[in-house]
Amino acid sequence: MAISTIGDTVGLDVVSVIVPVYNSASYLHRCIDSILGQNYREIEVILVDDGSTDSSGEVCDSYGRKDSRVRVIHTPNRGVSCARNTGLEGSNGSFVCFVDSDDFLEDYAVKALVDGHKRSRADLVVGGFNKVKSDKTALQIRDFPLDQLLTRAELEEYTLAYLHNPRQRQLLMSSWAKLFRSSIIRDRKVTFREELRVAEDVAFNFDYLQSVESVLFIKEIIYNHQKLGTYDSLSMKLVEEQPRGLFGYIPALGSVSSFLQRSHSEAVIGRAIGQCYVYHVALFMIRACGQINRRNIFPIYRLIDELISASDFRTHVKAYVPAEGNYKLIPFLMRMKFVWLVMGVSWYEAYKLYGTGGNIK
Repeated sequence: MAISTIGDTVGLDVVSVIVPVYNSASYLHRCIDSILGQNYREIEVILVDDGSTDSSGEVCDSYGRKDSRVRVIHTPNRGVSCARNTGLEGSNGSFVCFVDSDDFLEDYAVKALVDGHKRSRADLVVGGFNKVKSDKTALQIRDFPLDQLLTRAELEEYTLAYLHNPRQRQLLMSSWAKLFRSSIIRDRKVTFREELRVAEDVAFNFDYLQSVESVLFIKEIIYNHQKLGTYDSLSMKLVEEQPRGLFGYIPALGSVSSFLQRSHSEAVIGRAIGQCYVYHVALFMIRACGQINRRNIFPIYRLIDELISASDFRTHVKAYVPAEGNYKLIPFLMRMKFVWLVMGVSWYEAYKLYGTGGNIK
C-alpha cells in the first residue's frame, strides 16, 4: 500500500473526510471541530463550499489557514452531488467518509470505522447514528446490537427487507456514517448522480455495492444527524423551484434493482421495488403538500395527478401491502385517484410531522 502524505500527516490508511457546504454557517463550526477532534489523526478534510451566500465560505477558509489537514474548494452553486464529486476528485486517502455540514461526529467515529475494516477487511463499514431533533433529544439508529459482517448474499436479503419495510433497515440509505474504499470508487467510477436532487446517497451506495463482497455493520453510534423538524432542508425547498425533484427516490431505486439482479428474479425484485416506490411517493406527497400555498396549489395538483396516473405507479400501488407502521391511507387514496383527498390528508400528516400545516396564505 502506498504511503500518503497530507500536510503534516504521514502514514498508512489516510481517510479523506468530504464535507459539502452550503449556507450552513450556524452549524459549521460544530461539524468541522468534530472532524478535527477525531482521535484517529490520519485524515484529510476536504471542505467543498458550494457557492454559499452566507459566511460559510469564510468559515471554511479560516480552518484551512489554521490546520494543514484541511483543504478548501470553492465552487459555484451546483448542488450536493456535484460538491461531493468535487471532493472525491480531490481526495488522496485510501478511504473516504462523508459528513453533512449540519451534522457532527463522535470523537471516536473514524477510528471505529477504520478498526472495523482492519478486523474484517470489509469493502464497506457502516456505523450507527443518532437522529438529533431540534429539542436536542436523540433517537439511536442501529440495525444490529453487535458487530455484524454480512456477505453479498446476506446483504441482498438485508436490502430486500428494507424495500418491503422502508422504515426498517435504514443504514444503507445515506452516504454518511460509512467508510468507503477509495480504490473501488476510483476503479468502478462510482459518482453521485448530479441530476438527482434527493436520494443521491441511495444511488451512490448501491452503485458502489455492486463491486462489494462484504459489509461490516459496527455496533458503535458514531454520527449525529440533525433533524431540524422544519422545511429548511433541500428536499423541502424543492416545492417552489422544482417539485418533481421531490420524487428523485424513484430513479434511485434503479441502482438498488441493479444490485439485486445477480441473485434474484425480476419478479421478486419488482415486488420489493414496488413496495418501496409507493411508500416513498407517499412520503414525498407529504413533503410537497405540507407546503401548499395559493401560488402552487394547482401545479402540485397537476403533478400529483400525473404521477399517480402513470402506468408503472398504477401497477405498484395496486399490489401495495403496507408493512407495520407504514403509510396506509395515502396509498389507498392514490390507488383510488382521489387527488384532492390525497392532498388534504398529506397536508394534515405534514402538520403532525412539522408543526405547521404548510404555507397556505
